[in-house]
Amino acid sequence: MSGNTMKWLCVGGVLSGEWREQQLEAFDVDPNDLNTHSYEPMKLINPVTKAEQHFYVYTELQEQAYERAINFALYKNQ
Repeated sequence: MSGNTMKWLCVGGVLSGEWREQQLEAFDVDPNDLNTHSYEPMKLINPVTKAEQHFYVYTELQEQAYERAINFALYKNQ
């Protein structure tokens, strides 16, 4: 996990496992592409630490897949 609290981990989609500067709004990977992946900030439980943490979550990711996707993003980031 990153020691930099100014960045949030992306979960799901093409940016899964990457850290992005925190912003409080949704963003598109490529705003000029109609098929771009979009992310929105969410406060979710980190399955490793069991603490709430901010993540950027791929908007097409289904809620039942959040925990698995967070685990994958954390693993990919190691």
